[in-house]
Amino acid sequence: MIASDHEIDADYTTTGKGKKREPITDPRIIKELPHGEVRTSEELEKARQYFKNRKLEARRRWEERTGEKWPIDPATGQPTRASHPRPLADGGDPMVVEPAFGDPNTEHMIPDPVTGKTDQQRFGSREGTKPRGGKREPITDPRIIKELPHGEVRTSEELEKARQYFKNRKLEARRRWEERTGEKWPIDPATGQPTRASHPRPLADGGDPMVVEPAFGDPNTEHMIPDPVTGKTDQQRFGERRRNKDK
Repeated sequence: MIASDHEIDADYTTTGKGKKREPITDPRIIKELPHGEVRTSEELEKARQYFKNRKLEARRRWEERTGEKWPIDPATGQPTRASHPRPLADGGDPMVVEPAFGDPNTEHMIPDPVTGKTDQQRFGSREGTKPRGGKREPITDPRIIKELPHGEVRTSEELEKARQYFKNRKLEARRRWEERTGEKWPIDPATGQPTRASHPRPLADGGDPMVVEPAFGDPNTEHMIPDPVTGKTDQQRFGERRRNKDK
């Protein structure tokens, strides 16, 4: 199996800058849930982190089950992304994956033939009907909602907040693109839904969460093309940055 050198297996979850990393042992996080049960927002976040830290092991298990080698994505020359047959939000096992190509949003944006809803619509309504904790505070920190000066980058905590800020305002971000260009935001023919949004300057590198462009295909592709000067991909740079901060 070919693995990119920015991927490292670790059975831990990051708890924030300066905090100790604790191993994940909760069976609701690391195992498949009984049929009909779903994960809370907090459980889903931890399950995603658990898989992210052990993706090499998950791919190895697939190879053992199938007797095949994990395929390479010809668009990047890297191992193709992993998809969970049963979505993690629906209680899927974080370590049971299959190879998948193309835009990962595609598989979650095809309407169910019975309900007419996509996975994203189901997950979104579930999040909306199960608020957790106290009152939500608006995000006003300029390091989160604005572009950073050239050369500055976001911390892991700032990056997470910037992503959430954009996620909550993606329709507004697309509208601003339409106003700048005088064009309509395009539709992805694979899903019949608006195509995904990509940040010209990555959020981790200080990009403005509200400045986006339409993009097609697998979003990982644009972050896995080696820089012509350094020879490193965006994912490798971001991974090194996170590891250096953890030391």
